[in-house]
Amino acid sequence: MAEVTESDLFTEQVLKSSGLDYTILYHQPFTDLLSFYYGPNPFETGINLPANSGNMVPATRDELTEAHAEILSTPRHENKTYSLGDFMPFRFPT
Repeated sequence: MAEVTESDLFTEQVLKSSGLDYTILYHQPFTDLLSFYYGPNPFETGINLPANSGNMVPATRDELTEAHAEILSTPRHENKTYSLGDFMPFRFPT
């Protein structure tokens, strides 16, 4: 994911090496916030996409909230990392 920063990766490594149980959930941009990328006048200003690899796998906040709740409220997710999003990415020309 392009939005993952060095400090995110450092924090993840520190957490994993701490001996504490953890569950890490990564998710893509919310479809609810796509207007952030195209703004009020997309035909005039264009669209600014976070598509470094030419792909975007968005999901709604409700979908991700449900996934987070399910994972965090059920057993056997200790010491695991999940990447949440749709199975079929939107593809953009690069």
